[in-house]
Amino acid sequence: MVLVSGAPGSGKTTLGALIASRLRVQHIDRDFVANGLRLTVKLGGPASLAQRAPAAAWGTLEHLTAAGATVVFSGTMYRGEMEQSVRRLRDFATVVNVHLSAPNATERWIAARRHEGVSEEVIEEILVGRIHKLGAAIADPVDYGCTRIDVETHDGYNPTVEVLLERILRAGRIP
Repeated sequence: MVLVSGAPGSGKTTLGALIASRLRVQHIDRDFVANGLRLTVKLGGPASLAQRAPAAAWGTLEHLTAAGATVVFSGTMYRGEMEQSVRRLRDFATVVNVHLSAPNATERWIAARRHEGVSEEVIEEILVGRIHKLGAAIADPVDYGCTRIDVETHDGYNPTVEVLLERILRAGRIP
């Protein structure tokens, strides 16, 4: 299992989808799971569904990895909240953490939200209420007890995608 982590705006979804495409495996993005639950609520589902995104994402990952499937998961990881979930997945799969960093991640996140048509009020609310408040707890790498590959995403990918894929495959070999 490939876990793509990093701060909001660091490129997790983009690189996670690219890695999954190159490996020809499923990509699961935590934000997409949350968006799917919010859409279900909008279409008349119970409001409580919106709060189930983390549990739904981790449950999906446990199910797939327990069945033996290799998957790529991307999402912001919260220090103090995600370690147990990631460690539990290690019971089913070899986990490789690809951690992204970009000095301009916040600016990239803001630009993406504006492109999506999110209001300035909502952007500011999320920036102040979550991103700035959590800071290093969401940007710095977390030790999950597995191989971690650091990737700088400020201007392209360093290391390159080809080198990254080689490292992932080498680290993910089943003994």
